[in-house]
Amino acid sequence: MTIEDYKRTTNTGYRLYMSNPNKCKNCPLINQCTENRDHIKQIQRHVWQNGLDIVEDLRFVDTFKEKYKLRSQTVERRFGDAKEQHGMRWTRLKGLKKVSMQTMLITGAMNLKKLAMWSIPGPITT
Repeated sequence: MTIEDYKRTTNTGYRLYMSNPNKCKNCPLINQCTENRDHIKQIQRHVWQNGLDIVEDLRFVDTFKEKYKLRSQTVERRFGDAKEQHGMRWTRLKGLKKVSMQTMLITGAMNLKKLAMWSIPGPITT
């Protein structure tokens, strides 16, 4: 399918492509391509599908595999700490502004803790 075959974008975010029946009518592979009696093939692709295809291809590159293994030690750990130690499992507030404010305060507190840990030389003993 080409850009000329693009018809419209649905309200659910899918682009609809339709083949030209005049080109497909005499094709010897039409039975493998579509069973439509009007000789039209329809393809739906999400508007983000091109980006998703790129990400899917990058998933199998060795350098990205190594980086992904480190994710559990960095990004996921921060989310886990926020949930378990800073009350981000649930919120008592309602509304996007209030929850955003709470999230900013929690992430600020987490960053201050990280900064404090960097400023202390050597291991901490209790």
